[in-house]
Amino acid sequence: MKFKTAVFLQILKAGLPSFVMQFSLALVLFVHNYMLLRYGSELAVSAYGIIGYVFSIFYMLFEGIALGVQPIIGFNYGARCYGRVSKTLKLTMLSCILIGAFGFLLICLFPGNVVQIFNRNDPELLKITVQGMNIFMFSLLAEGTVLLTAIYYQSINRVRAALFIHLGKIFLFLFPLLFILPLFFGLDGVWSASPATEYIMLLVVLVMLSREFEFLRGGKAEAEEKTRFVNSRAAEKSRTF
Repeated sequence: MKFKTAVFLQILKAGLPSFVMQFSLALVLFVHNYMLLRYGSELAVSAYGIIGYVFSIFYMLFEGIALGVQPIIGFNYGARCYGRVSKTLKLTMLSCILIGAFGFLLICLFPGNVVQIFNRNDPELLKITVQGMNIFMFSLLAEGTVLLTAIYYQSINRVRAALFIHLGKIFLFLFPLLFILPLFFGLDGVWSASPATEYIMLLVVLVMLSREFEFLRGGKAEAEEKTRFVNSRAAEKSRTF
């Protein structure tokens, strides 16, 4: 097999958003821990670790669903089957919303029981973790849609849009909020930065998706018109023969 530089660069370009997303998680952990130590204590950092374990379950579900439909969306988008792309995207969004709502209700109703899976002997740690989790849980309602949108744009080779969502979420919103909100709300401000970021990004991606669905509807109508034209020509030829 001959090595092709152009193909190699296309592969790197397509995978760049995923690389940026995974790399940026390390920066998010570092800054979060720094702010938790600054406005809280080592217990707050420990609480953040427990919250991270719990929320990683739902994050992996969101990511698994989004990555699972990635080849379906990519294939049908390339084949100009825009109706299928639209239906797949809507169904996947609904799945992420339902999973987020389930996680939200679970944590809302049983926060102490969830935390006690990881901590049974330290009541102070339990208190801080429940406090942070009761704020953090609001991000579950928006996180799945934001992540899905980024992976959707990566699936159709819109790398800039995917990078904008990944990088914009962290550098335009999350990091500034991590430094601004604690000035007014203390430790609660640190916990609130992530949910606030998710909802800001949700508004952004909803605008992006509204334009995308409009394009998909137009592409679907155009494809149906071409299909009707081809079928009518084929019927005319069959009558002629």
